[in-house]
This record gives sequence, structure tokens and C-alpha cells, in this order.
Amino acid sequence: MKDYVRIENVSSKSVDSYLQKGWEVIETLKYSEEYGNHNRVEYHIGLPARVWANDLLAVIKQYEEKGFKEKLFEIIAEENGDDIANYSDSGFMASKDATALYIGRYETVVKNKEVSIYNEKQNYSL
Repeated sequence: MKDYVRIENVSSKSVDSYLQKGWEVIETLKYSEEYGNHNRVEYHIGLPARVWANDLLAVIKQYEEKGFKEKLFEIIAEENGDDIANYSDSGFMASKDATALYIGRYETVVKNKEVSIYNEKQNYSL
């Protein structure tokens, strides 16, 4: 069974709009109403985790295009008592401080790549 982050029940009138957004039909329920001899179909649909993740990554990409990634790193460094200007992706020995670990985790989760983050101030003090 696939992983779904949301499951909804929708009518045949609205199922197409969900399918266009990446939702998938899990099962259908056909039934007849007592009054008026109407047959109805209800769809059980799910939003796959991969679709949701791709949507989130698209939003993160928009944030990054506006410079919010750098702003986030500045705030994280400030909260940790660090200066973001001291950090880069090249150096002598990868840092294990909280700021470097956060930046590395961000790159792993969002960009799906492993990076080492270096604190230049820390490297010069060796």
C-alpha cells in the first residue's frame, strides 16, 4: 500500500480536480439512493507522500529564490551565537557545531546531497 498524507471522500463532480493535483483514487463506492432512483459514486482518494513532498520542495525553492535560505541560516547562526560569515562549504576540517550541523541537515533534506560545512574561525584557532 502506498503512503498517503491525506485521505478524502469526494463526489464524482469534484474528483477530477483532485486528480489533476496529483491525488490518486484508492477505491470507489457505488450506491443507489432510496428516493428518486439515483445512482451515486463516491471516491476515496489519497494524496501520495511523494506529491506532497514535491509540493513542499517547490515552495522551499521559491523561498530560496527570494533569499530566505540565507536569512534562515543567518537567524540560526545568530541563535547559536555564531557569525554566518564564518561558514562555508570548503575548508580544512568540517565543523560539528550546531550551526554547521543545521546547514548540513538542510542541504541533505532539501537538496538530497551530503555537504560538509566549515567554520573558518574554528579552523584558524586550531
